[in-house]
Amino acid sequence: MCSMKKGNEFNVIVVDWGPLAASNAPFQIITYPRAVANVPTVGEEVAKLVKFLIDADVVELPDVHLLGFSLGGHVAGIAGHHFKEIAGKSLARITGFDPAGPGFILAGLPRRIDGDDAEFVDCVHSNGGKLGTEHECGHVDFYPNGGRDQPNCNDFWGTAHTFRI
Repeated sequence: MCSMKKGNEFNVIVVDWGPLAASNAPFQIITYPRAVANVPTVGEEVAKLVKFLIDADVVELPDVHLLGFSLGGHVAGIAGHHFKEIAGKSLARITGFDPAGPGFILAGLPRRIDGDDAEFVDCVHSNGGKLGTEHECGHVDFYPNGGRDQPNCNDFWGTAHTFRI
């Protein structure tokens, strides 16, 4: 684990895979089925990037922590699975924030995040049974307020499954 002390340096890489989720319609409308279909491709590319960075001595394996929200949770899981295949080692940690439910609940491994994807996998479920999955998918799964409905989120689908920093 990395200690969080003032003066530590961290690198954050954000993966923008919007074009792989968008339709060919005007304004690049995001289509969920297309996004789900491209999750494995994005995960595999993330794994290749992580392996490249480790092989180039840019980062050390124990310092790698993948985080993903919704579909990104599954991207991170698939990246961890694929990394193990191409590098022969496991990533240190993956965190899934409300991993997506639709399109993944019945998916066969390795098409979704799971505890075998890294040395430690934790998942936070905030909209389970709706847009997020309520199924355990990590070594530790957290279910704030029961994992389905969140305070001040009165609509059925969205606000409990909205990532806000």
